[in-house]
Amino acid sequence: TGPAKYLVICAALGAVVYLQLGWLNGTTDALGSLAHYAREHLSLVLVARVPVAALLSFYLFRPAGYNLAEHLVFNAYATAQSLLILTITAPVALLAGVSMEAYAVLLVGTGMTYYMWASVDFFRIKPYVDALRAAAIQVLVVVGYLLVLGFGTGAL
Repeated sequence: TGPAKYLVICAALGAVVYLQLGWLNGTTDALGSLAHYAREHLSLVLVARVPVAALLSFYLFRPAGYNLAEHLVFNAYATAQSLLILTITAPVALLAGVSMEAYAVLLVGTGMTYYMWASVDFFRIKPYVDALRAAAIQVLVVVGYLLVLGFGTGAL
C-alpha cells in the first residue's frame, strides 16, 4: 500500500474509533462551528496535518537533503502509524477506565515519541538534534491546530 492509501485507511479507522467512543462529544458546543466541522470530518482534519508537518520537516531537516515529496511520504507514513497507535490503544484505554484527558496526554506523548524516533531513524543527521527538530514540528502542528480552532471560534 502506498503512503496516501495507508494514511487514508488509518485516518478513517482513527476517526471511527474516536467518534464511536464518544470522546469528541461536547467539544462542539464549547468550540463552535469549526469544531463541529472538525468533528464531522475528523479523518480530513487528521490528514491535513501531513502537508503542514512536511513543510516544517522540509525546512528543519534541510541538511538531510531530501526533497519536499520525500518529506510528504515520510510524514504520511509517520502520521498513519500514529493513527494506527490511536486505533489500537483507544479501546484498551476505554476498557481500562482511562479518562479522555489522561488518554489525550498519553496519545500526544506517544505520538511525539514515535515521530521523534522515526525522524532520528529516517533523517540520520545528528540524533539529539533530529529529536529536537521532530519535537518542534509536533509542537508547531499542535499549536497551529489550536490557533485555527481559536480563530475559527472567536476564542482568540
